[in-house]
Amino acid sequence: MTKSEIRSIMLDIIAGRESVTYEANQREHLFSGVAQVADRRSGQPEGIDAPKLNHDDAILALEVFWDLILDRIITPGADDTNPLPFFRVHSEVGDRLQPFTKENQT
Repeated sequence: MTKSEIRSIMLDIIAGRESVTYEANQREHLFSGVAQVADRRSGQPEGIDAPKLNHDDAILALEVFWDLILDRIITPGADDTNPLPFFRVHSEVGDRLQPFTKENQT
């Protein structure tokens, strides 16, 4: 995968436009979700085990994860008692990550 493909999938998961097995509130859950969505989009059958990114894609996913933090889309830590690997959507994101619905189609 390319870095832009991984970023697009991550944003779709965070915004709720893609459904994944694990809640995307931890880094590894998000990465597993990226693998799951990539497999689904490529027509791969769903397996029993949690999907995993290959080494190269995992390295790019880590870069994208930190890019999303620097872009103020996600914030490290869910709250005071749950630091990294937990994360949450940044409070200033607003409508930029609004889930795709018929109401906001253009």
